[in-house]
Amino acid sequence: MCEQCDYLAANAGRASEATLEAEFRRMQRARIRDLIDRGSWLVTLVEDWPWLAYTVGLWSRGHPEICVSGMRTTQAHALLNEIAQRVVDGLPIADGDEIVCDHGLPMMAFRVPKPELFVPQANWFYRRKPRNSVPALQLVYPDAHGTWPWEPDCHLFPGAQPMPGDDPYPD
Repeated sequence: MCEQCDYLAANAGRASEATLEAEFRRMQRARIRDLIDRGSWLVTLVEDWPWLAYTVGLWSRGHPEICVSGMRTTQAHALLNEIAQRVVDGLPIADGDEIVCDHGLPMMAFRVPKPELFVPQANWFYRRKPRNSVPALQLVYPDAHGTWPWEPDCHLFPGAQPMPGDDPYPD
C-alpha cells in the first residue's frame, strides 16, 4: 500500500473522518509537490465520459496545464507525458499551436476559457478558487480521416472532445 493508504488503514476508527480526510489531502499534496520538485508532473485521469485527462505541475514552471479528452486513459496518459516533457525541456505550447506527437497524431492547442471545468485537481493543488483558475490548454485531435471536430463529417463520437469553453460534464 502507499503511505496514504497505510495511514488511513492504521487510523480508521481512531480518528474522525474529517481528520483522516485532512491528513489524506495533506499527504496527497506533499506527494504532488515532491513530483514537481523532482522535475515531473502528475497526470490526472477522469474516467467519466468524455474521459478527460490533464496535467498538474506545469503551472509551477509558468506554463498552462494541458488537457485532452475523449482518449482511452492509457493513450491520454502517454500523450500528456510526452507533451509535458517537451514543455519541461523548453518547448512551450501556446494557443493555436499545431503539434505532432511522436506517433504522428496531429493536434492543435487551444486556450481553455473556463479552465476550472477542466483542471479541478490543479486548482485544488495550487489552492486556487474557480474564478481564479490555473490556466489550461486543450489538445484537440482529428478523427482517423484527418477531419477536425469542428469540421463537417467528423467521425469522432459526439461529445468526445468538448471544445474549449464548453462544459465537459454538463448537467
